Amino acid sequence: MRALIFRPCLTVITTCLIGLLAGEQAHAQDWSRFRGPDGQGVGQVDNLPDSWTEANYNWKVELPAAGHSSPVLWQGRIYLAGGNDKTGERSFMCLNAEDGSLLWSKTYASQTYKMHAFNSYGSGTAAVDDAGVYFCWTTPEQFTAVCLTHDGEERWKRNLGPYVTQHGGGISPIVHSGRVLVFVDTDREGGSGSFLTALDSKSGETIWKTTHESSLANYSVPLIYQPKPDQPPQIVLNSMGQGITSYDLEDGKQLWGLKTVAGEPLLDLRSVSSPYVAGELVIASCGTGGGGSSLVAVKPPASPGETAEMAYRITRAVPYVPTTVAKNGMLFSFTDRGLATCLDVASGELHWRQRLGGRFFCSPICSDNRILCISTSGEVIVLAADKEFKELARNDLGETCHATPAISGGRLYIRTVRHLYSLGGTPNQ
Repeated sequence: MRALIFRPCLTVITTCLIGLLAGEQAHAQDWSRFRGPDGQGVGQVDNLPDSWTEANYNWKVELPAAGHSSPVLWQGRIYLAGGNDKTGERSFMCLNAEDGSLLWSKTYASQTYKMHAFNSYGSGTAAVDDAGVYFCWTTPEQFTAVCLTHDGEERWKRNLGPYVTQHGGGISPIVHSGRVLVFVDTDREGGSGSFLTALDSKSGETIWKTTHESSLANYSVPLIYQPKPDQPPQIVLNSMGQGITSYDLEDGKQLWGLKTVAGEPLLDLRSVSSPYVAGELVIASCGTGGGGSSLVAVKPPASPGETAEMAYRITRAVPYVPTTVAKNGMLFSFTDRGLATCLDVASGELHWRQRLGGRFFCSPICSDNRILCISTSGEVIVLAADKEFKELARNDLGETCHATPAISGGRLYIRTVRHLYSLGGTPNQ
């Protein structure tokens, strides 16, 4: 695909994305899954202005297929999913991060089916590692996981069974230590059951499969959590059926979980947002009908056999679809209906809450001391990561956006329904 706007710049390697999670030992410039290699949504964009115009873009390209999947990057390549709302075809794309040119596109025939009006046939975000790039897509009859090489050749494809939901697909896998982790969660009514599975990244064979209690279909992206450097990594999920749970990466056995508090469900409605580690806590939220119901902070047990505890619960102005982001002991969230909030991570104490307007399905990300989030109408709102509310800028992309931006090599990558943008970085001298 021809670049519409291009300004040459050098890719610089950052040493960002520092969190309490143990992600892949990936290159510092790689954003290898939804919200980065550790799921924290934190990175370093060089020379990013608060306000910008088209003249500031490195490039802007039109994508060959529409969708809402978020960009992921690996060694100078961008991977995205898209679909055709008339035929149900699924398209997987690879672009050059330097100039936005299309390197390859692979299309699979599929079928149309009833889904939520805000969904698309290209909503699931890919995961990528040295072995390949991993995509998932669904129909009511089949949940498909596929691995493509970095050159777009199919390595393996798996049918994981029926996928019955009222809202359609949007599942994003992650990959860690040679395991592709997929959370398949279906509606209780008519569903075939829910499970977390680990597939071998090179062969696609099942390493283990752990059943999960079904309720309403949840869309949580698994998170790798490492309590201490000398402890093995765990897989953390949030869902209506089982609250917040942790599983052993090696065999899929549950390590700990918190399903109810004082006899009431920890998460009483559907989880679309993903679990997030902030300080010593795991954050999760749930909701329905375009609004959040509750946000909970859970303290994981210090050692196996001990019990997880709820640190606090917030029931006002909490997100349903967007995942939170933390910076300097502050937790930032955007509700689906345009309220931004800053809390103290440890206590849940409110620093500020501000109505921004618009609707949000994008999850916020952080660069330096700035929080960026994009409304569904394509307005990029830039806030200061501060205990006092400070709106720094609004930048209008002029097109629908449900995707979360990516950061790699000092650049910011933004995907709207039909376009991909590159911004920031160090220009050639």
